[in-house]
Amino acid sequence: MITQKKIPNARLYKLLWLTVLAVSTLRADEGARLWLRYDPISDPQVRSQYDGRLTEIVIDQSSPILAAAAEELRRGLSGLLDRQVPSADSLSQAGAIVAGTPRTCPLVRSLIDPESLKTLGDEGFLIRSVTENQK
Repeated sequence: MITQKKIPNARLYKLLWLTVLAVSTLRADEGARLWLRYDPISDPQVRSQYDGRLTEIVIDQSSPILAAAAEELRRGLSGLLDRQVPSADSLSQAGAIVAGTPRTCPLVRSLIDPESLKTLGDEGFLIRSVTENQK
């Protein structure tokens, strides 16, 4: 006995092909881009205020975690400010963002008094605005 296979009509193939084509051309944000959007600050006045205050990034990159933090901070600020924010090995101007651990970074150790660190514990962190040599 011979069986016959039904072949779907050409319309169904065309519809399927158009659906695949339409879906493949859609652009969607993916992964971290969904929640880590670093699009430029849209308000020119606000962006100007931040732009004038953020001059450089000084982060002790002696560990992979701090190196990743430095890269993410650089990427984020550059996206938000719509310009590259330079990195520096040492504090050279006012408006720098400094990050590190007191254990490995002499600059952080010099900027933060030991008493402030005692209450933080192993996982704690401190965010503070400080002045060092009028910078």
